[in-house]
Amino acid sequence: MKRKSVKTLIIEHLDTQKWKSGLEIADEIVAYCKKHCRRRAIHAVLGFLFTTLDEVLWRPSSGTLYITLHELEEKKEVEGRWRDDPPEVLVKRGGHRKREYRLTEYGRRVRSMRKADQQFFERGVSPQPAAA
Repeated sequence: MKRKSVKTLIIEHLDTQKWKSGLEIADEIVAYCKKHCRRRAIHAVLGFLFTTLDEVLWRPSSGTLYITLHELEEKKEVEGRWRDDPPEVLVKRGGHRKREYRLTEYGRRVRSMRKADQQFFERGVSPQPAAA
């Protein structure tokens, strides 16, 4: 599996119909990594030995995730909204509201173009230089 940027992973795990919170997006990225990362018997990380990949699985930090979502919102690839939760739910969360995100139609088109470009370059085809 080729390495993917956080932005690519976020875009791939959003759609235009369903709203998702940042936590839901992060959980889907983790599930994707569990499914697609190569498994090794022993992983050495920072001098510690781990027996399974699950123990050292990468998860996007909150800072990385929300900054990237904000950048995608500014580019109009993603739209965000504040979730309308009942007062009792807000009380449980200490009054904090949740923000949800979904892919815009423009973001869906950009994702399709990026995927087509990726497939083009993975085939090893390089574009022809423009005629002078």
